[in-house]
Amino acid sequence: MTDVRAGRRDNPKMYPFANQHVLSPQDIADISVYLQGLPVTPDNGKGPGSGEPARARSLYVRDCASCHGEAGEGSAYEFYPRLSGQHYRYLLREEVAIRDGERRNANPKMVRLIKGYSDADLQAVADYISQLPVTPK
Repeated sequence: MTDVRAGRRDNPKMYPFANQHVLSPQDIADISVYLQGLPVTPDNGKGPGSGEPARARSLYVRDCASCHGEAGEGSAYEFYPRLSGQHYRYLLREEVAIRDGERRNANPKMVRLIKGYSDADLQAVADYISQLPVTPK
């Protein structure tokens, strides 16, 4: 929400809610804590099932796991988001935006890592991540 408000991330649906006249910094913190505590549903928008699961896994392990964790658990300490439990379509949309330079708050290391990914690579990795089991905190 703070990135939307600051113009570092585009999400037109969020503009009316992220406006500084609507939410205070404390409101944003409170909402974040609430959302973090919600359970992830088992039918969280999984991908279609990659035709190349071994390739998708190898891309994830090579380029993503060192920051986002082997199981997609992320690292709050390092400010790397949890990926397990995310929807396939969301993951794919954000991967494309990062690769194509459209997400202005992207970690530069991630931009470099996926810059050469094809659309098929992004689809495979998003599918792989969407299939990861959600482990307890």
